Amino acid sequence: MWRAYSSQPGATAIRSASQYQCIAIGKTGPVVCRTQPSNPAHPSIVIRTPVEDKGELFVRTEADTAANCPAFLNMMQQYNELTSHLGDQIVQDKLRDASRRP
Repeated sequence: MWRAYSSQPGATAIRSASQYQCIAIGKTGPVVCRTQPSNPAHPSIVIRTPVEDKGELFVRTEADTAANCPAFLNMMQQYNELTSHLGDQIVQDKLRDASRRP
């Protein structure tokens, strides 16, 4: 699954650390993160996609793991804490893009 996302046009590495590796697909596409072997929730993948509906912004989250459940649930709590930051950044990007239009 990681290979399919990382080979898409516009896929850009945005974070790589000892426990995670993340890519963004374009400016407003999904953010895909996979665990590294040092992560207790390895192997796992999380796909977060911004979705706009009726003027509101949401983040749809899809995830899969073959790791133990407590480690995976802990990891997902960490992702949930990042949601507001991700949403704020997407809104800022959309506002900036809208202000550049004639």
